[in-house]
Amino acid sequence: MLDWLQEHRPYAHLGILVTNGCDRPAYREAQLETARRHGIPWIDLNGDQFTPAMIRSQNPEVAPEVKERLRRIQAVDYPRNTHPNDEAHIFESRFIEAFLRRL
Repeated sequence: MLDWLQEHRPYAHLGILVTNGCDRPAYREAQLETARRHGIPWIDLNGDQFTPAMIRSQNPEVAPEVKERLRRIQAVDYPRNTHPNDEAHIFESRFIEAFLRRL
């Protein structure tokens, strides 16, 4: 699909949101590799030099203690429900919106 878009829609604004909602770090790496291979900008919602780590971070460079602190602060009802709470969604949306506006 990305090959087709780049060939047939060369002026399309493409970007990849590297999800932090998957429980497998390999999925994050596959998304990053895809973005790099196609030369498409990305935002890593797992935390990188441009984006803070969020509750579901799979970034191995984020310390386990930080990930635990994020779960306590950003969860709906820690430890029973570790889905992001409203404040976490609002916080994350600011970075996504800024990324989309740069495309």
